[in-house]
Amino acid sequence: MGRGRRSVGAADSWPAEAPAIRAIATDPEHADTVYVGTQHGPYRSTDNGEHWEKVDVPDHGSPVWSLAFDPHDGKLLYAGYENCEIFRSDDGGEHWQQLRDVRFPEVTVAPGANPAKRVLKLAVNPANPDEVYGAIEVGGVIRSLDRGEHWQNMSHGST
Repeated sequence: MGRGRRSVGAADSWPAEAPAIRAIATDPEHADTVYVGTQHGPYRSTDNGEHWEKVDVPDHGSPVWSLAFDPHDGKLLYAGYENCEIFRSDDGGEHWQQLRDVRFPEVTVAPGANPAKRVLKLAVNPANPDEVYGAIEVGGVIRSLDRGEHWQNMSHGST
């Protein structure tokens, strides 16, 4: 039986404006820990959604469109942002680093291209957690074979 809908009380740290939830991910090792991506960045609950806290990411306040955990390591979490940015946390969301080499000229910065592409979906290969995929708005698919350190365009010019 489900617990029903969760509400946010005054003591929680949601912004005054109700958040638009664009992504949700549950820690594979701790089911009571949930992350959501909003227009104000990521938030975390460690008590099944009873209380929420803003996650400290050096993201300039950009919207989060996708979240993905390594299915074998609840400490490893990815966040996909507007403007084709991807951040990774190796310690359960306490510290984050922006990953490099995510932009591709033919996808995000070619003449006439909109550089504000969103990373709409992230997925980690359960058989090989070094392999991470990202779906870029109108730009196709990108892949990393080293947990997001380097990326390659898998769309080969497709849009």
